[in-house]
Amino acid sequence: MCAWRKSLRLTRELESILDQAEAKQPLRYLFLTLTMKNPPLAELRQSIKTINEAFNRLRGMPVFEKVLGFFKTVELLGDETKQGEAHPHIHLLLAVRPSYFGKKYVTQAKWTEAWRRSLKVDYTPIVDVRTIKPKGE
Repeated sequence: MCAWRKSLRLTRELESILDQAEAKQPLRYLFLTLTMKNPPLAELRQSIKTINEAFNRLRGMPVFEKVLGFFKTVELLGDETKQGEAHPHIHLLLAVRPSYFGKKYVTQAKWTEAWRRSLKVDYTPIVDVRTIKPKGE
């Protein structure tokens, strides 16, 4: 119940912030999920540090240049298929100008490669990027 109430409060606060930002300029949004290999639970603290440091590196890369602002959450799930592992990942709401969706938008492949380099790994992490459609579209 507490987590549910917290999520409702955060949703109201985020809606208020987005309304204020949109009053200043037109905005569109992307929903981006960034993952890493599931670590053992014993390594979870270090993995959270690693994923946050990688995100900070990502923010300095060209794929992030057109992002005007973001809301970030780190989610931690247990892996139901493999006992003793965690599934840390980042969810992002990215604010961009409507012109972002022109010819030079950042593809999922570009986000994935930038995230792989930010994580400093030799595997391809799963990255999901979705456009959030405005109401009425």
